[in-house]
Amino acid sequence: GILYKGFRRSLGATSAALASSAVFSLVHPAISALPVFRMALVAAHTYEKFRWLGGPVATHVVYNGVLTGVSLAALR
Repeated sequence: GILYKGFRRSLGATSAALASSAVFSLVHPAISALPVFRMALVAAHTYEKFRWLGGPVATHVVYNGVLTGVSLAALR
């Protein structure tokens, strides 16, 4: 939320979403960079639409839940 809002003030919504998503993906393991980047774009869009930080948090929770479910299913 902090990165996106900061970038949004100076770059506009689209560039802010791309920039904050890139930074977010860089702090995650390389193997997950592209999916995390996409998830962060969805989170930025959600924030832009609802102007509430709970939206991107929910996006991240759902993303993590799906990954956990897929991982657990693969162990079976």
